[in-house]
Amino acid sequence: MTIKAIGSTYFHFQGLSTDVKPMDVKEGATFHVIDTGEEFIFYDGAWEYDLRRIRAMQAPYIGV
Repeated sequence: MTIKAIGSTYFHFQGLSTDVKPMDVKEGATFHVIDTGEEFIFYDGAWEYDLRRIRAMQAPYIGV
């Protein structure tokens, strides 16, 4: 599958786990892997696992 940019900003991408992620992207760009559901974020010149949603789900709920 070809990697697809989402929207016109070239900030969000999606593709398969076998695709090579683009390296000429802006800091903070995201990549969604369609076949595994993994999320990556481009940080400091490399693609890293995006754990923001996982950590948000693990945070204790503080109700009012």
